[in-house]
Amino acid sequence: NLCHGQFNNEDCGHDDNKCHEFNAKYKNCKGLVTNPHQVGDGTCNHDPYNVEACEWDGGDCLERNEKIKLMYPSCTFLDDAILNPQIGNGLCQSKFNIEECGWDGGDCDEYNLKYPDCKSTIPTSVGDGFCDDLLQNGMADNNVKGCDWDGTDCNDYNDEARIKVRENYPSVYEEYPDCPPHEWLVSYIGDEDCDYFFNTEECGWDGGDCEYSNQLFLQYFPNCTAVQYSPWYNDSVCGEILNNPECNFDGGDCN
Repeated sequence: NLCHGQFNNEDCGHDDNKCHEFNAKYKNCKGLVTNPHQVGDGTCNHDPYNVEACEWDGGDCLERNEKIKLMYPSCTFLDDAILNPQIGNGLCQSKFNIEECGWDGGDCDEYNLKYPDCKSTIPTSVGDGFCDDLLQNGMADNNVKGCDWDGTDCNDYNDEARIKVRENYPSVYEEYPDCPPHEWLVSYIGDEDCDYFFNTEECGWDGGDCEYSNQLFLQYFPNCTAVQYSPWYNDSVCGEILNNPECNFDGGDCN
């Protein structure tokens, strides 16, 4: 006789009285989980089970939580790592890809070795067989030299785009041959407005448009490695790549 969360309410008689024992034992967990019988079943389940109100999944997660705290005491996102089994789950995630979090518990070691200059917000999308270009399809911003043009996934797209840039903007093509070939936006380079997608060394820091703002940004945050995205800073939208102490949590946008 299992207690089902969707019926654990007065109108349903707390699942025909099957949930009374659970409610008495974990009174603050009532209404939080869909499968109450998994609380205290010997397996650590992630959020919302692994929370204080559910006594850390009925004690199932206590050992794991303490292990994470001991291994990564300075991890910026320690609370997130505890609630969800993300560190060391086999998938490299950008927010845990910092030294304090053990490079995501080692999940990002191979990625960092292969693409040491890549700052992808979705590391697992690099080299996945699909061209991830933020301006082209709204996916991760991987179509840059530092990410090896999305692990070569964008090579075909770039080859076609470079032909158009060379034809329509020959001076830009010659001056910035390694700049991502966003043909329909190349005219933005050197227009006196800092555009993050061209704010890279390969694009001459947007043809010089971003040089002053970059210098100012680095004066305040010299350890922030995501200076390309400085135009996103404190724009009231949390930029995940700036969501770290070195970048001041995107000026508070991510708090």
